[in-house]
Amino acid sequence: MDSSVRSNAENSGSLPIFLFPNAIHFDHSRPRDKKMLTLYNPYDFPIVYRVLSTASRRYTVLEPSGTVYPKRVIDISIRHMAAHERSCLGVVDYFKVEIHRDGDSSINGSKVIQVRLLENLDEEREAERSSFHNVPRTRVNSQSAPETSRQRQFVPDDSISSRNFLALVFMAFAIALVLTFPTYHEPHVVESIVPSVLHPSVSQKVFFSFILGIIVAVLLMRPRLG
Repeated sequence: MDSSVRSNAENSGSLPIFLFPNAIHFDHSRPRDKKMLTLYNPYDFPIVYRVLSTASRRYTVLEPSGTVYPKRVIDISIRHMAAHERSCLGVVDYFKVEIHRDGDSSINGSKVIQVRLLENLDEEREAERSSFHNVPRTRVNSQSAPETSRQRQFVPDDSISSRNFLALVFMAFAIALVLTFPTYHEPHVVESIVPSVLHPSVSQKVFFSFILGIIVAVLLMRPRLG
């Protein structure tokens, strides 16, 4: 069998396929057991599916093809017809589920599922669990331990808020300076050293005062730097 097909649980195509589980294990000690492939359709349109197998004579599939409607899920029942035969122990087969949009005959997505017959599934699972062990804690002299191995107090980076703080302070001073300028059409405006084009109107001074009040409130509520 080609190596590209042997890559189990690989999605291909332009339409992701949501199919679980990624592998199926049948139990030789329980030959009548059946397994389920669950196919989800999270899309807003129907999808058409088809189940293929590298050993179709060894399996029966209930509803090997059909349509899954939008936001629906379907369970595909699979039974191993040769699970009682010891000659099939350890043999690896593959199922391939292909999907496409309803009304479009071209394949939009597919997924390969590995299938294997085990002598005793419970014993295999127990052996798999027993093969994992706790990772031992390495004892290192605390004086020679690297700094990264010690717990450190988390200090959030305040550089961005510091820049914002300085910008707000500068803006507050600029607005306060503008508020000291003579108001437009004031009698003594001719005696001011500030060019007349920079003289704000009364409504502009009210607006700048409002903005200055907001900035001062933000600065007062900001936590102390350090």
